[in-house]
Amino acid sequence: MKSRVLALLTVLGIVASAQAAPQRSLLGLVHGDTVFVVGAHEKGRGWLDDNKAKPLFKTGQAFGVWNLTSRVGQTKIGPVMTNEPIPGWSAVGNRNFGDKTLLAISSPYVSRRVPRVQSLNQAIYVQAVQNLLRQNKLTAAKARVTQNLRVDLNGDGRDEVILAAHSRAQVGREPRILKNDYAFLALRFVRNGKVSTQLLEREFYAQPQSFAAPNRFEILGCRDLDGDGTLEIIAHSAYYEGDAVTVWKFDGKSARVVLAAGWGV
Repeated sequence: MKSRVLALLTVLGIVASAQAAPQRSLLGLVHGDTVFVVGAHEKGRGWLDDNKAKPLFKTGQAFGVWNLTSRVGQTKIGPVMTNEPIPGWSAVGNRNFGDKTLLAISSPYVSRRVPRVQSLNQAIYVQAVQNLLRQNKLTAAKARVTQNLRVDLNGDGRDEVILAAHSRAQVGREPRILKNDYAFLALRFVRNGKVSTQLLEREFYAQPQSFAAPNRFEILGCRDLDGDGTLEIIAHSAYYEGDAVTVWKFDGKSARVVLAAGWGV
């Protein structure tokens, strides 16, 4: 009976087997053939930033490379080097993944729960974005959803929704801001029987700026990096001369940052 219950819970994604939990998970950002060091989680040490994690990225080490929902390949890295004058660390891998922004993860642990991509035109979420624009004093801005993801982050059987929104396609790709430009990530979840919304990343601009460095935001994945059964939210931000990765952990009440790294001028 116990084995049948455990099997059912595992299928539902509620239980992460202690035997499957990694001793160490390394996280990198993949651009082309380069793996940038984001950080790590290590049993007994917790979350390690890029400087503390850098010695754990060894020459010849293999990483699984992932897009939002699945593994797309593997790369083995060379020596880790400084990116000066740009801060951070990186290593060249043995495979080029083109211009896609992907994740490099060393851990063999894989959760069965992955984000489900939903329509960008669902009325309830377009309205949710419009409400956030009004709350942040961009009453004339039009809602434009760029990601709509549904996933059970903490394995309680209830889905959360993650939204990305940008005022226009060129936000974060050029060094200027137009009036009513915006870019943000929002997490929607049920707490105490009511829907709550937390802005994970936010940029709202009521006035134009001829020269500026606005960001754009994207969810790269939801992965259980520390093996506790809860999926971390892995977000990418980019501007015209650099980018960053932020890892968020959701406890059912709110999300908090556990890891962050950036590279840019």
